[in-house]
Amino acid sequence: MEKVVKRKWYRLKRVWIGTILLAVLVFITPLVSGIVYRLTGYAVKELCSGVFIGGLTLDEVREELEAESPFAKLCIFTLIDTKEKKSAKVSLLGLFPRTAVYDEWYGGVIVHPGYKEIIKNRTQPSKETINAPDLLSDWPLEVEKSGEFAKALEYAFDLPELRNTRAIVIIKDDQLLAEKYLHGFDRNSLFCGRSMTKSFLNIAIGRRIQTDPKSLSLDQTNLLDKWQDDKRSEISLEQLLRMESGLSFFESYQPLSDVVNMLSYQPDMGGFASSFSLLDDPPRWSYSSGVSNILSLILRRSFASQQDYVNFLEYEVLQPLGMQNTILEFDASGTWVASTYMYATGLEWARLGKVVIDNGKFADTQFLPKDWIKTSLSLDNNSNYGMHWWLNGKNAQGYQWLNGLPESLLTARGYGGQFVTILPEEKLIVVRLGVTDTGNKMAWDHKIFMSLILDELK
Repeated sequence: MEKVVKRKWYRLKRVWIGTILLAVLVFITPLVSGIVYRLTGYAVKELCSGVFIGGLTLDEVREELEAESPFAKLCIFTLIDTKEKKSAKVSLLGLFPRTAVYDEWYGGVIVHPGYKEIIKNRTQPSKETINAPDLLSDWPLEVEKSGEFAKALEYAFDLPELRNTRAIVIIKDDQLLAEKYLHGFDRNSLFCGRSMTKSFLNIAIGRRIQTDPKSLSLDQTNLLDKWQDDKRSEISLEQLLRMESGLSFFESYQPLSDVVNMLSYQPDMGGFASSFSLLDDPPRWSYSSGVSNILSLILRRSFASQQDYVNFLEYEVLQPLGMQNTILEFDASGTWVASTYMYATGLEWARLGKVVIDNGKFADTQFLPKDWIKTSLSLDNNSNYGMHWWLNGKNAQGYQWLNGLPESLLTARGYGGQFVTILPEEKLIVVRLGVTDTGNKMAWDHKIFMSLILDELK
């Protein structure tokens, strides 16, 4: 009898253990697969855009990814480059494959189930639309280099394996005073600005309001249908531009973070970010790439059709600024990923500074609303941020990003050491592009770099 009871107990114990293990497996498998799909999604996007837009080789992209994470060493990278198709595929040892396709206008787009037809039938800018004039084809003026800013350039290109600066452009008083590129790159190379794209979004939204004041306004609320029935309906366009949404979207770059989920796993990034609930009421400042993609979605929905939307970006924003080489990249749903993905040459990135210095005018044309730049650069007391621009003025706590440098200095900043830094009173524009761990002061110290430039202006 005792043996029978023991056998029953052992059987029951094995059932319990098996049930627990099965439950753990069921729980862990989606978690692990979710992490890996996000990582392969990030890798395939970098591969597709890096090769077909940035002009890198597969091995160069792989090397960059492996420097970021040892995970990339386990990945299989594949490219298809034919007249009919340009695409990339990344898998983890053949598992968890992700694909991205390249389009000359939409950039590199991650493929998602259910979105293949949208990607295949993307709306291009209308061929019959008369191209806007290239208002700045002669800007900046080419001038003879005379050794200006030698110390700054030496700093920028020193320690190439650590610093990895790829381009420097310095413009003052509409004259190109310095231009230097890492071997393998030149003035025709396209560089991803990462979060500098946010500052260009500011210009695009300002342009939309200038061309059609009824389409959007800074005090506009009730911005999305899904927000109509809760407190999110009270969020204004200006609050979004100032990163004061109050939404619970959290900016972190861990594998399961909101921003990684959005950029590598979501076909409709603005829709995903806009689904987050309010965390702060009243809203506090919180930097958020999700908010930028919400703004991009709102910009898209201010048009009656996708055709009108892409025509606007091409013929009202890019071409009038003389940015014929620039590529804005879109998500699978057809919305520009304005938080992160814009490729442009070093000289084209400098045009952001030209808009600011000329107070929203371009070639005697009021390109942006008259007070747009002034409002964009007004400092929020709780942060060092304007409307999608980083400012150097002291906030309420006395913090200043580049302590000791002019408070009027402002910057578009992006991951990996992308900077467009502007000093309006000196009509100075400084572009720095690279692939750098900016958390390491030995790798890049923007205060040192800018101090070397400003010292030469004294």
